[in-house]
Amino acid sequence: MAAVPATPAPDDSEAKAKKEAQLLELYQSDSDITNSLDTLMVLVPQGYRVAKYEVTQSDYQQVMGDNPSRFEGARRPVEQVTWGEAKAFCERLTSKERDAGLLPPGYSYTLPTEAQWEYYVNEASIDDAITSHLGDRRNTENVGGLRPNKFGLHDTRGNVWEWCASPIARGASWRSHEDYLAINFRFVGEPGRKYDDIGFRIVLQESGGSR
Repeated sequence: MAAVPATPAPDDSEAKAKKEAQLLELYQSDSDITNSLDTLMVLVPQGYRVAKYEVTQSDYQQVMGDNPSRFEGARRPVEQVTWGEAKAFCERLTSKERDAGLLPPGYSYTLPTEAQWEYYVNEASIDDAITSHLGDRRNTENVGGLRPNKFGLHDTRGNVWEWCASPIARGASWRSHEDYLAINFRFVGEPGRKYDDIGFRIVLQESGGSR
């Protein structure tokens, strides 16, 4: 009896290219995207995506394997992370999703530039911010407890300051009051220092896509 010819293996490179093309089409569409951390990445009109919430302690634990926060709680924002650790989180999440085939080529997670932060904070009201302007607070709160801004982003002001692409933090925190609440205030932090009121939010964009 003649041997049955083996079925040719599918062209892995062709299948990979097809999947990457489908991912690219999705990421270039107007659709919001939920990433591997179950975080909604909201598309803003400037063409990049911003996390709906500040990075939570649960998010950080999943990617980095530890939780450095002073005020523990899975849905509270991570704090006591240095600027370098926040950048490392973005790099590790990017690598993790690329390896899993969840990110198209050329896309990565980053910290926002100050210009990006100033754009997406938009008209966020201090009344929807976790700060000490109405009385001293003692800690952070769960993300998303107050109303979002017009882009659907929560806590763009208050809860924790957010590290930017340079070692500057924006947005004020649970501890902030008076002048620190001004939307144009910059906290120039020490890049290697941990603060119990500084965390971060991630942006998803094409490489070189900062605006």
